[in-house]
Amino acid sequence: MTDAPPPPRDDPTAGSNYGHTIRASGSGSVYANRGDVRINEPPDPRPTLKAARIGALAVLAAAVIAGAATLLAPMLSKDSSAGKETAELHLSADSVAIGGQYTAEASGFESKEPVRLSWNDRPDREGAQVIQDLTADDDGRVSVVIHEGASPGMYVIFAAGLRSGRTASASLRVVEAAPPKLVASAKANRRGSTDGITVTVEQVDRYDNGLVVLHLAAAHNKTSTVSLAGHEFRAADPTGRSYGADGQQSQWDGQISARQTVRGTIALDGPVDQAVRSLQVTFQQVFTDHGFRDLSITDVPVPAA
Repeated sequence: MTDAPPPPRDDPTAGSNYGHTIRASGSGSVYANRGDVRINEPPDPRPTLKAARIGALAVLAAAVIAGAATLLAPMLSKDSSAGKETAELHLSADSVAIGGQYTAEASGFESKEPVRLSWNDRPDREGAQVIQDLTADDDGRVSVVIHEGASPGMYVIFAAGLRSGRTASASLRVVEAAPPKLVASAKANRRGSTDGITVTVEQVDRYDNGLVVLHLAAAHNKTSTVSLAGHEFRAADPTGRSYGADGQQSQWDGQISARQTVRGTIALDGPVDQAVRSLQVTFQQVFTDHGFRDLSITDVPVPAA
């Protein structure tokens, strides 16, 4: 009986070992497959490439966003600061007398923006009366001197940017003006005439607020009444500034009966500068026997303050 040969010994290189497939990798490492399980398998290079591409795209996107932010930063900053800008209004006085003046200064508007100054007797702009329309300078500022003529009371002054919509306000109290004080008076005795009608400036008074009052006497030798109405009165100083008659402060009738002399006063309707020393006075379009003529009186002296 011949003995059976012993079973062959496993050869590690034979290629089969209890269901395992043994391979030698090109790098010299050994890995085995069993079903879906991989042991000591080198990483698949494809996920690594995909991650690298995603990372590159992320870096590129970040660079694009950073560049856009750099370009937009000045505009965003300007818009943001513009939105935070607030207008301001300052008055040189919080109280002013009728006939007095004050300065209004406003800031915080856009460069060269139209700015409207207005006033109201309540703290809102609805129904406000326009004082003046101005244009802001390069720094968004406006300034103006305002001559007050409102009745006594409390008022609100508004400054509004007509482009930006920014507004500011300040309160102002208007009070009765103190009676002007006489500071100088001078005899004048300056006379003018036309076609038998004579007007004499007998005296000139100057007051501390610039008011000038003329004392007049008018007469004629006609048989009918002559009218020298105040609305026909004009005065002019050497600078070329013209004045009319202030109807509220004048006491001048102007109706001259036949062969009568009428006296009265005419107050000029604006302050006369302290440097003015003479006036020319004219009654315009006086009706005479020869039609309408002007009656002028030159070199009427004005006393120094």
